[in-house]
Amino acid sequence: MGQYFNSSTLSVCILAVFESNVPIDDSEMLPLLDTLFLPINPCFSSIMIKDERGVQQWRRVKVNLADHIKVPVFPAGLSPLAYDKLVHDYMSKVGTDRLPESRPLWQLHMIKYPTSHGEGTVMFKLHHALGDGYSLLSALFSCVKRADDPSLPLTFPMNDIICGIILDGIQLYMQRVGDGSKSTQATALVLLNTRFIHNYKNPKEMAKPDAEFSWGNRFGFLHVSIPTRDGPDKDDPLKIISEVKQLMNRKKSSREVFLTAQLLDTMRRFRGPEVAAQYIHSTLKNTSLSITTLIGPKDKMSLTDHPVRSFHFMVVGVPQSLVINMVSYMGKLKVAMGIEKGFIDAKLLTTCMEKAFEGIYEAALEEKP
Repeated sequence: MGQYFNSSTLSVCILAVFESNVPIDDSEMLPLLDTLFLPINPCFSSIMIKDERGVQQWRRVKVNLADHIKVPVFPAGLSPLAYDKLVHDYMSKVGTDRLPESRPLWQLHMIKYPTSHGEGTVMFKLHHALGDGYSLLSALFSCVKRADDPSLPLTFPMNDIICGIILDGIQLYMQRVGDGSKSTQATALVLLNTRFIHNYKNPKEMAKPDAEFSWGNRFGFLHVSIPTRDGPDKDDPLKIISEVKQLMNRKKSSREVFLTAQLLDTMRRFRGPEVAAQYIHSTLKNTSLSITTLIGPKDKMSLTDHPVRSFHFMVVGVPQSLVINMVSYMGKLKVAMGIEKGFIDAKLLTTCMEKAFEGIYEAALEEKP
């Protein structure tokens, strides 16, 4: 799978963002990379090279940490809201820049300016070839501790109705935009972890050859039609959420995910990884948006001695106008949206998402006895 995401057609990465309660001390980050992060998996100390058959393989190299650490410089003395804009623009640029293939495919960005979300920001950029969101978040969560008691493990909740709320918000947006969008058929590509587990595993155990839940890219695509607000149930958000959840459950139990994986593997074997990458590219391009949902810890995290106020992640480098990534943290859901500038009205889309959340919340309260 990693070959498909690092090809001439695709270069997909994950941005994992930790917003700290205290200013960033980079002297504490270097030991974290050297003693905790790099030993997690050999891929973090490897580059991808092509063999004589054109197949990409991992090769271990010596890692110079200075090549992977980026510390942007912004004007001093600005307000947190002003730094919000600068950090937002910086993340957008980092998301679109391609990682150098002459060194391991990851970076650490330390932003030492206070925003409205924290006193400083630490952002990992990790190439999708290294692993899927489950693998890479398992790696990052193994580098953090519980802020209240570092000796205890992090705990994780479950959340299974969020896709329906997001799709309802998108339908509201399409209605507001008009110009035929209301009647346009739209399809979301939902990425699903195929490991069928509800907690994160130790990444060192996942990297073993005989691991039951192995490291890597173990996910599939589900095509889900965005529900319309037509018919007798158009004003019943609970009905819409229920329909989406039933559809998701039905698709999860079908062979769709595994047949897609088998198709990609067959393409790779007979026509090469570039052809498989082109197929994934066309699948992404011919759907309206993609959605990824991951669970985060219930407990407050600490990255070295930096208590984490907020945490979210983003998938970047896909050929879609809208990418939605969701993760829970300390009982709250963080929704990060990557949008095509100039095509989607970010402010209106955010308003519609908030309205969808409010609608389902109010309807749920009314349903209580």
